[in-house]
Amino acid sequence: MAYPIPYVTSGIYTNILNNANQIQNDFISNPGLVFTRYAPYNPAGELGAENKKNAFNEVIRLSRKIDQQLISALTTRWENQVTRYNAIQREMTSSWRLITGMGKKGILEAGCDFDFHGLPILRGSGLKGLARAKARWAIYEKLGAAAPHSLSELDTKMSDPDDMSFQAWIKMLEGVLPGNQAGKPNQAITNIKAFRKIFGTQNSAGGAVFFDAIPVGTPAFEIDVMTSHFSEYYKDQGVAPRDSLSPIPVYFLTIKEGTRFRFAVGKNRGAPQISDRIRNMAFYWLQTGLNEFGAGAKTAAGYGRFS
Repeated sequence: MAYPIPYVTSGIYTNILNNANQIQNDFISNPGLVFTRYAPYNPAGELGAENKKNAFNEVIRLSRKIDQQLISALTTRWENQVTRYNAIQREMTSSWRLITGMGKKGILEAGCDFDFHGLPILRGSGLKGLARAKARWAIYEKLGAAAPHSLSELDTKMSDPDDMSFQAWIKMLEGVLPGNQAGKPNQAITNIKAFRKIFGTQNSAGGAVFFDAIPVGTPAFEIDVMTSHFSEYYKDQGVAPRDSLSPIPVYFLTIKEGTRFRFAVGKNRGAPQISDRIRNMAFYWLQTGLNEFGAGAKTAAGYGRFS
């Protein structure tokens, strides 16, 4: 096997393996490093399903060896950071398996997103997009007949960098949508204004900060598989789909059901300040998005849901 890393690094790693006489050694304890840098591959062709499965099993084995003191230190650093941004934080538990970073390129052809220390994480940028998607749906439903023709058009109006144009649209909505019994603005309009403050526009940064979500304690991994039954048909237009074609298993790495993650949303100190109520609304949209839509890959199949 060859390793797609610098020659000197490859030599050091090979010596480690030779001294241990097997890949199961106690010198390496960073599963992310093995996954992204040390996984063996075949330069002459494809790695093969079983070799990929073995590589995933090695990552799983190493994930059980992550230094607990390191996890504790990283958790403390995360807590200090979110506290500086006056963040609301909460733990949520995965309702089923979770796939993070599956679209990342790699020799194993099935990505997984690790931080530098080997812990799987959910990037804040992706969580922000999830909260935004949930917010759009919620506002669209509240607008009812006053809603634009599509979610994308609604997003464009709420994020309009021209403040005068935005205010004109709000004024039009106020003439169409009734206020509540206490004489306050319609809830949909209130949410639209909160959306604009949270996510910002091209001319103004959003007031909310969505932090990377980190696992609580040592995360547990599992191997999952999807099977293509007519791969030859999809590769070659001259081959008809038929039951005689051999199914090809495609293994990938998932985070086990029941894994707890810590999520946090704070206030952007470099943007116009938002109130605690607006920050809490941003976290609510994130929380309900995690519950209803899910995070990561294959969410349509039920992966990545949190409770």
